Amino acid sequence: MKKVIALVCTLLYFPLTNASETSTDTSFSLGAGYQYGGVLGVRYNYQNQNHVFFGSLGLVGGALGYQYVFSDDKHSLGVNVGSEVLTSEDGFAVLAYEFYPKGFKDGGWQFGVSGGMRREDESGSFGKVGKTKSEPAVMVSIGYKF
Repeated sequence: MKKVIALVCTLLYFPLTNASETSTDTSFSLGAGYQYGGVLGVRYNYQNQNHVFFGSLGLVGGALGYQYVFSDDKHSLGVNVGSEVLTSEDGFAVLAYEFYPKGFKDGGWQFGVSGGMRREDESGSFGKVGKTKSEPAVMVSIGYKF
């Protein structure tokens, strides 16, 4: 998990060093899914050409991620890491596909699916009381980009 977080941080740093040479754009999205920190969350997007880096904060968690937008800005593939308290309080790492009917740059609705691994433990109200286990993670996402 530490290696995945280090990779995401490196990917976040690289385009910032070349920002003066390319066009960049920022936006916000509201939605549900791992990309939004779980149940319902807000996501800040930083786009540098076809590369999108984001951070999100949701009602039950948060996430960091990277996406590569292709095919007329309507499709993206990416990776997300984060944590949410309902099913992955010890973290998740997923690959994600997202579809933007109007295109990523124009905003509008987003539909997606994520798959990967999540870690959770059997916990009580005052701390861990059981073993931590890794399980497959699959989630459908929907959001609106402003």
